[in-house]
Amino acid sequence: MCRLAIASGGRREQIDRALRGTGIEQAMELIVSADDCSVGKPDPAIYLLTLKKLNEFVRPLLRADECLVIEDSKAGIRAARVAGMPVLALATTYPAGELGEADCVMPSLVAVDPGALLRRFY
Repeated sequence: MCRLAIASGGRREQIDRALRGTGIEQAMELIVSADDCSVGKPDPAIYLLTLKKLNEFVRPLLRADECLVIEDSKAGIRAARVAGMPVLALATTYPAGELGEADCVMPSLVAVDPGALLRRFY
């Protein structure tokens, strides 16, 4: 089983508006936004806060290295790496060549099998 969360530097209102009525909205266990975390990426605070909140009520506890961060920004990749989390970068905002700090870079998630993706990282 995978637990899904969003840790975004965007404002809650923007995130809610973008996800309203989508399957992604329904699939998320937790959404953490810039409204919840005063420090932005590349500081790892938002990822660490998300992990802390995911661990508040569910056992066993998740470790940082058990989380897969999917990012499209260089600052987000750096934040996840400092938080001790593996990173899959999507070359949607920056060219793939600029995302080398990530563990893996893909052009998008279109046609990606989630099971195969998890096997690649775990």
